[in-house]
Amino acid sequence: MATQSPNIVLDITAIAVRLLEARETAPRARIIAHSLAALLPGSAVNVYMVADTTEGPVWTVHATIGDAAPGETVPLTSGVLGALVASSEPLLFAGRTLIREQYAHLNVRKTLQSLAYLPLVVNGALIGAIEILSFEEPLAETHLNALQGAGELAGSALNAAHQYEVERHNSLTSISRLTHFYDIEKVFSSTLEMD
Repeated sequence: MATQSPNIVLDITAIAVRLLEARETAPRARIIAHSLAALLPGSAVNVYMVADTTEGPVWTVHATIGDAAPGETVPLTSGVLGALVASSEPLLFAGRTLIREQYAHLNVRKTLQSLAYLPLVVNGALIGAIEILSFEEPLAETHLNALQGAGELAGSALNAAHQYEVERHNSLTSISRLTHFYDIEKVFSSTLEMD
């Protein structure tokens, strides 16, 4: 059985360098999840971002490492994720204090020792969350405190990646429109007879 060190050493610089190698949200989320899962043996890590849908805001899963795969989307205020929305502060729950309905969004087949959340906050707004499930040894407050730097870095990195994706989508949409206008102009000019 792997045990978690009481003193987690988080190499923020190494994580930041790896995050700079990726531009998009999904690869950055996977880097964050892999980095935290490597620090916490016997744990699963999920990275969520808040997305607006026609039904309202939801959590969307961008990375999953370990044995706790959530559904593709999760209602924003459901279960313990809803508690994170209400507080926007790191949360730590002992597995024995939770009932299954509080983390029903997860497909967990093991005994849960602890469940932790790191909010991803940018400019005072909650944009996502890192969910850490420990199956072998319970997490402690010291673990959560040591990981807060990763949460701050992850929030900024994922927000920047999301902004990049939005700008790229807007640019592609503009180019597509210009291409359509050019095609229309060619059709008109080829059919008009100039005297």
